[in-house]
Amino acid sequence: MANEYTLQKLQDTQDKAVVKLTATFDGTGQEDQTRIDVSGLQYSLNTSGIIMSGNTDTRSLYQTYVTAFIYDVNIANGYLVLEWAGSVGDPGANTTMYTLHSGQHTVMLDDMRYPATITNPVAEADSANTTGDIRCRTVGASANDSYTVVLYMKKDARDYDKGQTADPVAFNRGPAAWS
Repeated sequence: MANEYTLQKLQDTQDKAVVKLTATFDGTGQEDQTRIDVSGLQYSLNTSGIIMSGNTDTRSLYQTYVTAFIYDVNIANGYLVLEWAGSVGDPGANTTMYTLHSGQHTVMLDDMRYPATITNPVAEADSANTTGDIRCRTVGASANDSYTVVLYMKKDARDYDKGQTADPVAFNRGPAAWS
């Protein structure tokens, strides 16, 4: 058996994405890889500002914000680290988002009373050194260890179409144009 990884998009709209990540380990090695390529989410804009097709002409950075996540981590002698991916080819540029230890938890950052998100700190300060992608890194994973993480993400209108290119009249006129 080899290490097994799955990614399932549960929801992918103009405003948000919900993605489920799973992994099961065979004991041959740790995980340290990009799991969510945010340029591949629906309604991502290309460098010309139109909705991308075929994942061509991608921008160097797509901004998303994590608003909540649910996880079930079963790594007996270690943990899972969620990271914002750094520059391509520079793993040292990755930024830790959250460290998940064994157990089941729900982290709700964005609710109606207290809106908050986990933002990519490098994206705002130094956009040349991040892609916006989300990575998973395990420490101490051994045979039969596993995890499931469901991430809820908000998409930034600078990088994802909210209607401005798909239907600019309705986008600019608001609810009056919808009837």
